[in-house]
Amino acid sequence: MMYDLMNFAECWKKYLKKHRLSYRKVAEICGISRTLAAQYADGKNKPQNENSVCKIIESLQATDEEARELLTSYRISCYGKKEYYARKFLDKIRLLPSNLCSGGGRTNMFGTGGYP
Repeated sequence: MMYDLMNFAECWKKYLKKHRLSYRKVAEICGISRTLAAQYADGKNKPQNENSVCKIIESLQATDEEARELLTSYRISCYGKKEYYARKFLDKIRLLPSNLCSGGGRTNMFGTGGYP
């Protein structure tokens, strides 16, 4: 699924607005300071790492879709769009069956195993 390519600050603001959460309330729920919650929205700060984002997602009981959007926007904010999609592409390649290029014991149209 392709997300609206927004950075973490935009996604964070969208989430808070959708759920009508104030900085104070979200700070309480997530165990962060109100100032930090506001800095996330202003783009002046972002969670330290993906584990921090996951803790926030769990605390907020975000839906799967919201969780994916928050994580994706965090990763884009960290790496930039180009690097994010390059990493995502490489992850997909790593998931391909290991015997894809070895022919899986079968021969190809040239009578040899593997990719021509």
